[in-house]
Amino acid sequence: MKVIMLSRRPRVRTVSQAAFALPTVLIASIVMLIVLLSSVSAASSVRTALDEQFYTKLAQEAAEAGQARAVACLEASNYLQTWTDNAKLRPDTTCTGATIAGGNKYIASYGNLRTTFTVDPPVISATGTATTTVVGSTELLRTSGGSVYQTYTHSLVRQSGSQSAYSSDSSSGVEETCGIINQNTWCWGNGASGRLGNGSTTTSLTPVKVTRDTGLLAGKIDTSVAVGVEMACTIANGRAYCWGLNATGKLGNNSTTNSSVPVAVTTSTGMSSPVKQIAAGHDHVCALTIDGDVFCWGANTYGQLGMGSITTQSLTPVRVAGIGAYAGRTVTEIATSIYSDSTCAIASTNAGPRAYCWGYNSAGQLGDGTTTNRPTAIPVSTAGVMSGLNVTDIAISAAASDGTLGHACAVAGGNVYCWGTGMNGALGNNATADSLVPVAVYTGGVLSGKTALEVNAGVWHVCATAKDASNNVAVYCWGQGSLSQLGNNTTPSYSAVPVAVSVLSGGLQGHTITALKGGGNRGCVIADQTTYCWGYNASGQLGDGTTTSRAVPTVASYLSQKIPITNY
Repeated sequence: MKVIMLSRRPRVRTVSQAAFALPTVLIASIVMLIVLLSSVSAASSVRTALDEQFYTKLAQEAAEAGQARAVACLEASNYLQTWTDNAKLRPDTTCTGATIAGGNKYIASYGNLRTTFTVDPPVISATGTATTTVVGSTELLRTSGGSVYQTYTHSLVRQSGSQSAYSSDSSSGVEETCGIINQNTWCWGNGASGRLGNGSTTTSLTPVKVTRDTGLLAGKIDTSVAVGVEMACTIANGRAYCWGLNATGKLGNNSTTNSSVPVAVTTSTGMSSPVKQIAAGHDHVCALTIDGDVFCWGANTYGQLGMGSITTQSLTPVRVAGIGAYAGRTVTEIATSIYSDSTCAIASTNAGPRAYCWGYNSAGQLGDGTTTNRPTAIPVSTAGVMSGLNVTDIAISAAASDGTLGHACAVAGGNVYCWGTGMNGALGNNATADSLVPVAVYTGGVLSGKTALEVNAGVWHVCATAKDASNNVAVYCWGQGSLSQLGNNTTPSYSAVPVAVSVLSGGLQGHTITALKGGGNRGCVIADQTTYCWGYNASGQLGDGTTTSRAVPTVASYLSQKIPITNY
């Protein structure tokens, strides 16, 4: 039998990229099958023999396309966001199952033939195995009226287990949080000014990946992240990148233009050695290099850039005067935080590591016994309780959005010392008075006999880790508690002495704490490779999938990635 080939190639319509981006190879395969099918249309006996085979194969291709879409959606949301039973995943839906306005529900169509798919939500078993069912279909339409008279389907079942990777670093602003997961930075919360770094200004209560696959971060490994006011920065392959609000030049790229994707911090001013730590304040950012030098950029009204007598802003990094390898003192740690127009550091001296601070000093947050702003790094007073003690950790925070109130704390000689604003018991010394020099945090209660390890300062509260004689590590907090920041299963207005963070079952009980995180109005620790957080959660800062504040440590599921191990 002679097969008559069509002389004109059929025109095949495919779903638009705006509605759904399928892998090229799958689209090509589906289109080729449709074209091949149409090419034998003139030979009815051949077509009759091949119809069922082709239609079923097209349905299989559609199911594979749906499977690829499901995987892409899960990966895009860090395996945390899925679609629902009432809104299954289709070519014309978003990854939540919501219908896209003007979207095409079909992958491809030609004449009286079209293909599509639907994906059921994953079914999670008690052992954590996820099963997703995808149904691909080929529909044949009547020539008159266009109704469907025949449907061919093909189902694919995806079974997935998962392994978790915990966040190596995280930081919170007022309304957003960022964390490094699997060497990539993810953010969620308020999206204004592009502070989530994903190319938009849209708020997201689930993690979005900071743009990297086609941008400056492509192929790079992120190691440290810091969140400031409506902006954030990360270190990738030893270089600083920032995004978000930039009115004061705090993105460090020699401009004042906001950016919703990462921009590279300029290195032409001397910051050529790799960066190992970054800290974001109110309107400025500072970075520590592996050479032990500190560079800052952004606003400088109060000398927060540490440029000596200069108090003008800088749109690119400038070296801080008075500390660092350039001044003969190697810096090992830096600290600033949201609302803060001050910065502190730990720097080497002949007598050992000591605390240095610079910038705004209205509340004595620089700890030098005065309220004079300092545009050069100066040593924190060691004339009193910190005399002769080696400083091993440091934190500083501002307790008001204009930076007028603030406090700082350091771990020295195994104890915690604080200075600055004492309101709400932020100094932890069983008082609420300010102090222009360091005072010892109260050790007569839960800290009795314990050795302090790390300290982290929030807006109005402070948390520290400490170990007992058996090397068991626990968390202790003091200061404001009305937003659940103390983590002790209560919400007091404040506590002027340290209280123990709860270890209720389901939280930290039985887990070994290895790192202290936090910031803003939340506290966090890493324990047994899981991040636990507590405190204020109105913008989902805690990362537990809710906007409910937590008075006890709760697993921050958004700071762990579920990596699929798949069988078909």
